[in-house]
Amino acid sequence: MNEDYELTYVVPVYNAKNNLARLCNSIVKIGIKSSQIVLVDDASKDGSRETAKEIQTKIPNVTIIDLDQNCGAGNARNIGFDNSRGKYTIFFDSDDIIHGDKVQEAIDAMNVDQNIDVAMFSYNYDDMNPGSYKGMSYLDQSIINKILKKRESRIVSIGMCPSLARFSNYPWNKIIRTDKYRSQNLKFSPTAVNNDMLGHWQIVTLAEKILVTRAVICTHVMGSESSNITNEVGKKRLEMFSALQDVYSFLEQYPTMRRLLCSQYWDLALSLAEWYKDRMHPSLEAEYNSKLRQLIMGINIEDLLVMKAGGDNVLSKKITSIIARA
Repeated sequence: MNEDYELTYVVPVYNAKNNLARLCNSIVKIGIKSSQIVLVDDASKDGSRETAKEIQTKIPNVTIIDLDQNCGAGNARNIGFDNSRGKYTIFFDSDDIIHGDKVQEAIDAMNVDQNIDVAMFSYNYDDMNPGSYKGMSYLDQSIINKILKKRESRIVSIGMCPSLARFSNYPWNKIIRTDKYRSQNLKFSPTAVNNDMLGHWQIVTLAEKILVTRAVICTHVMGSESSNITNEVGKKRLEMFSALQDVYSFLEQYPTMRRLLCSQYWDLALSLAEWYKDRMHPSLEAEYNSKLRQLIMGINIEDLLVMKAGGDNVLSKKITSIIARA
């Protein structure tokens, strides 16, 4: 790979005309000596392509990839990653806010220790409602606190900290070593929802070392005008089962890792299923039940043995209950 830049920002763009300039200007202000911005326009209809081309005339090292058909954020990230020419890559969403004061510090650490394959940052969450909670989710905060305790950062492995797999599966809180994950064929799912899940699990599972830090790199914005599909609840949400299957198929390739992370995976799968069940339209119940059973019936029986041996009785009982009803 030709490492022409220190860091590449891969940004899937869909109807993001109003946010692109702000994001790209924020990236420039971070001040990384050598950086590339890859904008993958996913067949926008609001003039985003023209805005991107205008940005390209003002900001150096901006690569624009125009897609003729909308293929989703996961595919857009995959295409962007194929065009990353940075030693390191970060995936970012066009409507989020980047905080770059700790980016160079993380890169410096990764340059010193060539076995650090990913830096994982904390984040903020903003649903645009005045007075609402702006920090990380309770689960993510508890995972960070347990790993770091009183430290600001720590270098770990997934073997030391399996809970990192359960950390919210976002793409934009990580800086990854490009050649490492390109050689490992890093991919995001093509699904309409949860397409970042597979990428997250691949990144944390395949990393030799992981730099975990309290430093915040992103404010994830969820507003009424956001194009982020997380706000949509309906038939597309059922594609989460395909995304979950993509992750499990990946884990099946690494039996030792699957055994290590089976509790984390099945806790995620059932948590997502329960979240959707409380929100789905009654007309989708039969399809939902079918897809859930299909996912559960694909479990490697060894997972249940590992969970029972590890004391995860509640989780294993939920799974066996679904199997018994199939």
